[in-house]
Amino acid sequence: MSSRLFTDSDSLIPTAALYEVTDNLTAFYYDNGFLNVQVDQPQIASATDRVMIGIYEGPLYRIGSIAIEGELRLPRRDVESQMTMRSGQPFQSSTLQRNVLALADFYADRGFAFVNVDPRTKIDSKRHLVNVNVLIKPGDEIRIDEITISGNTTTPDQVIRAALRFHEHELYSAHAIRESMARLGELGLRPEITTEPSTKRDEINVKLTVVEKSKG
Repeated sequence: MSSRLFTDSDSLIPTAALYEVTDNLTAFYYDNGFLNVQVDQPQIASATDRVMIGIYEGPLYRIGSIAIEGELRLPRRDVESQMTMRSGQPFQSSTLQRNVLALADFYADRGFAFVNVDPRTKIDSKRHLVNVNVLIKPGDEIRIDEITISGNTTTPDQVIRAALRFHEHELYSAHAIRESMARLGELGLRPEITTEPSTKRDEINVKLTVVEKSKG
């Protein structure tokens, strides 16, 4: 059942800030399962000179069915273990987004550098449910062909390569690249990593450019 709530604050708050409050309230309720929430425009009560915002929550929507589809190419049990959302929980778009990112990282850490994770939702307004269907297109397994290093004038190549957690001819791993960038940072380097297609099928070249810490 819908309810009506009010918040009030000093009327000297700038109008732009008031509208930002209503936007934030709408986003907050929507991300906590109240998909039909309506947040009124701010109104000033003449008797008290206070700002009032009416909120009509509407029904709470929960997660209905959850399905993962596509050519998974990895064990279904392992893929499904990345999903933390469960049927019956209040639907939260932020949780869905975190699950999508977790799935993308899961694949990208196992060589599927160009995986596409497409979340689709279908609202059942009668039962107040949101059914979730996640379509996964892994693409091909990608290996690293060549790693080139540039920008270093005092740090030897072998020192930089020793810090890397990804290597030539190995499967691409997003986690290994993130860890490598952190290790290079500990050496006082600012790394930038880009990739480009290799001349070999299903392989990429990695370009590592570093900026060394200034001396003196």
